[in-house]
Amino acid sequence: MTMPLEREASAARSALPSWSGKTVSQRLQFIRRLREQLICQRERLWQAAYDDVQRSPQEVLASELLPIASALKFLERHARRI
Repeated sequence: MTMPLEREASAARSALPSWSGKTVSQRLQFIRRLREQLICQRERLWQAAYDDVQRSPQEVLASELLPIASALKFLERHARRI
C-alpha cells in the first residue's frame, strides 16, 4: 500500500530536472496558465471541496482560490527579481 502522496511526490521528483532547466520566462508561462485555469475551473474546484468536506463556494473562494491566485500573480509580477 502506498502512502497518500507518495505517487505525487515521486512524480514531482522526476519532473525536477526538466523544471530546473527552464528559464524564468518559461516557468512564468506555466504559472500564468495555472492561475488562468484556477479561475476557469473554479466551479469544479468549489464542487470538489463541497463533496469532500462540505465547504461552501464562498469559503473555498475566500480561503483557498483567491490566496492561491494572488500568490501566483505575485510570482508573475516579481519572480524575475526574487
